[in-house]
Amino acid sequence: MRPTHTGEADDPPALHWKNDRELTSPGVTFDPDWTPAAADRSSAPDRFVVAKTREIVEFDRDHFAGRVRTVVEIGIFKGGSVALFHELFQPERLVAIDISQERVPALDEYVTRHGLARAVRSYYGVDRADGPRLGAILKDEFAGKGIDLVVDDGCHLIAQSGASFNALVAFLSPGRDVRDRGLGVGSLAGRVAGSWWPLGLLTIA
Repeated sequence: MRPTHTGEADDPPALHWKNDRELTSPGVTFDPDWTPAAADRSSAPDRFVVAKTREIVEFDRDHFAGRVRTVVEIGIFKGGSVALFHELFQPERLVAIDISQERVPALDEYVTRHGLARAVRSYYGVDRADGPRLGAILKDEFAGKGIDLVVDDGCHLIAQSGASFNALVAFLSPGRDVRDRGLGVGSLAGRVAGSWWPLGLLTIA
């Protein structure tokens, strides 16, 4: 069983870049692919397609590793970023949500192999614009915990991002800021609960 976050400022795990397109962690390899060809590729339980550039992966590692214990990701795609975020952050709870009804077998097998059924939770067939449904999931998963990090890798349309943002705000840990990679940092901004939220990543940190 893989360890989860202890609550201390843990060091980032042993991840090694073989080159810009191959990142390894003990027992699993990640293939960052930000090209349209990624949609036609498949993940395996020990080798995942990740729709991110090396720069994005290193940004997440440098800014969030050792700082987050609870994570939400909107958008599962090939399952790569869910597995990668677990390897990077070793969170107590990582919840991934996708509008697709089709599960990602490689991610399910990764979770089973590493005994992560309690730590890594995937919800399929969930429209991120469905506030009541999203809110019910968050209440079940994060009541009394708070969310430290939200990464919005799903649809980046304003209406859908705004709907999920409204559902997420009530569950955020204090003092976290929010950005959306698809909208661009600072594309929208406001003050929420005394903290500055550049809405545009729904990355909370």
